[in-house]
Amino acid sequence: MIARIPRLLTLTAAVGAALLIAQTPASAQEASPEKSLIRVNATLQSYNFVRPWEKGAPTPRRGLGALLEGKRVLVTAELIVNSTYIELEHPSTGAKTPAEIVARDYEANLALLAPIDPKATVLDDLVPLKLNLGTKAKDKLQVWQIEDNGDAVTTDVEVLRVAVNRYFLDGTVFLVYQVVGSLQARANSFTLPVIKDGKLAGMLLSYNSKEQTSHILAAPIIEAFLNDVSDGEYTGFPNLGIAIEQTLDEQLRRFAGIEGVEGGVFVRQVGHGSSAEKAGLKEGDVILAVNGNAIDSRGNYVHPDYGKLNFSHLVRGGAKVGDTIKVDDAICTLESDKATM
Repeated sequence: MIARIPRLLTLTAAVGAALLIAQTPASAQEASPEKSLIRVNATLQSYNFVRPWEKGAPTPRRGLGALLEGKRVLVTAELIVNSTYIELEHPSTGAKTPAEIVARDYEANLALLAPIDPKATVLDDLVPLKLNLGTKAKDKLQVWQIEDNGDAVTTDVEVLRVAVNRYFLDGTVFLVYQVVGSLQARANSFTLPVIKDGKLAGMLLSYNSKEQTSHILAAPIIEAFLNDVSDGEYTGFPNLGIAIEQTLDEQLRRFAGIEGVEGGVFVRQVGHGSSAEKAGLKEGDVILAVNGNAIDSRGNYVHPDYGKLNFSHLVRGGAKVGDTIKVDDAICTLESDKATM
């Protein structure tokens, strides 16, 4: 009997430890591909612009979403464009639940999803991701993927530069991380989360297999999107409402009267009813500074963390609708271009 007591105590201790592990809340666990990503399956039907009363044939699309606090799933808007049905699938068990769109912005190429049934348990054991806003050039990032069998796949990439580039819609530009590293296509690789130090640094926008370079939708844009959604009324990203021309050409600089002035961009068009028009900006004006940041002849300013960036980031990435910014001596109250919201 005495010989059995140690074994009984050992067994009891092991069971107790197992119970503690089982009761550990998801929020206390570390984020990982198999614990923080969710498969998103969408059925799309595009519109027929020749016969607007008809739609195209249904087509499936699969991607990976990043789980956030509150059982919200972040994906690119391109994944769910023209969707007629969306479902969330657990990466390991394969359990599924129908989903709805909480918010979407095709300009910023972001969408937020949630289970239609608030009592759905598919996401209960998963670990939400937090944002990492500190990515800079030469940083190491990881692209997270999941195999069909639920195994995690991580690929290391390096940030070459931070720039302003096109997202989903033509004519819309936002902050991107340009990274280098070889990526392998998986069954659900349409949307891929990008991670830094266990936190969400961005979402994959595009991949060039020949040059092995990718564009990453940057976390500061995701943060602005989520902050806007959080108040229950999504207003979108601000827009100055102008078209500009670089002033590298000496003849253009003479025409604009800025031969002896350093930098500046030429305003060639001002949108009717735009923030810029209401502030008094006109075609033919030259913008030399925005909020005290000098604008060079290519339209760039010097960001303290990223280096040279197009000045549009001061509006679209550094302000929100309703803010005022100073464009030279004009004060602009920023509004949203809701045509693409």
